[in-house]
Amino acid sequence: MSKFIIKSLFVLIPILSITSYYNWVVSPNISGDLSVLGEIPFGKEYDKYLDQFNLSKNHTIEFDGKIQKKYDVVTIGDSFSQQGIKGYQNYLGSTIDKDILNIKISAQYPEITAVEFINAGILDKIGTKALIIESVERHFIYALKDLDFKDNHIDLNRLNKWGGGIDHRPLLQRTASWIRLSLNYQNSVKCLDLSSSMFNLKNYSNKLYFYADDLSFSQLTDKDLNLAKVNLYRLNDLCIRHGIKLAYLLAADKYDVYQTQVVNNPYPQNNTLNKMKLDSISFIVNSKTILTPYVTEGKKDIYKVNDSHWSQITHKIIADNLTDIVR
Repeated sequence: MSKFIIKSLFVLIPILSITSYYNWVVSPNISGDLSVLGEIPFGKEYDKYLDQFNLSKNHTIEFDGKIQKKYDVVTIGDSFSQQGIKGYQNYLGSTIDKDILNIKISAQYPEITAVEFINAGILDKIGTKALIIESVERHFIYALKDLDFKDNHIDLNRLNKWGGGIDHRPLLQRTASWIRLSLNYQNSVKCLDLSSSMFNLKNYSNKLYFYADDLSFSQLTDKDLNLAKVNLYRLNDLCIRHGIKLAYLLAADKYDVYQTQVVNNPYPQNNTLNKMKLDSISFIVNSKTILTPYVTEGKKDIYKVNDSHWSQITHKIIADNLTDIVR
């Protein structure tokens, strides 16, 4: 019996030690979507540092399905547009001194939501004068190329429901996941070295963490790009027919913006946006064009080190570039 206990301890002690380390050291220091996906303990101080740039008042109003008042400016977007008090809508609203209505439909491309709400007449009833459709680079071509401009079906059951939340998996399962990701097995978070310090976080300042999906551009064809561009113009025409001024905000992928700063980059260069010549289209706000000069000159925290999204610093920059469009 004693031999069995001793042998069991040889197995249990390492498991308990690793599980305890994950539970008390790694898990409490998870912050940011890339941190969650890759189980990377960036810590909490970085997000606290960025919170100094938050505004005290929130000008972003979430659409609840009821039309109770008019809004001149409406936004429809993916997770880049769901940052609340930290988001570009709030900085924009503060600048133009107006509340901005944000329409959030989960599990759906923002372009689809926009077409549905326009065709259903809801944006007309809201009194929309300017519509900001925000879409992330890794998805926007897929969203646009097959866009159905006759769609008017709105599922309000998905309104204001967004992903995230607490990981309810058992501790042992989460620990096993952390071990797997630490060995870089089936890890959806990539990491590359940067030529200089680009983030205000010790030990991570010259590291680029990004989604593996940022590399999906290599799967796109010229036909996909052309269809997407044609439908961008059709989307703008739809807005014009309803008396709405469109600003199509393209949220560039993190890899795309930082790729020229990477040391010994093993991945191909992403030239998709350059190839599409989007800057020649007046209603497009191309964040890659806006943000790349900041990165080139060494401005820190344009994106968050622990996250795929812009920092508050950048949301303010984006808002400044939208001001003249929505006024």
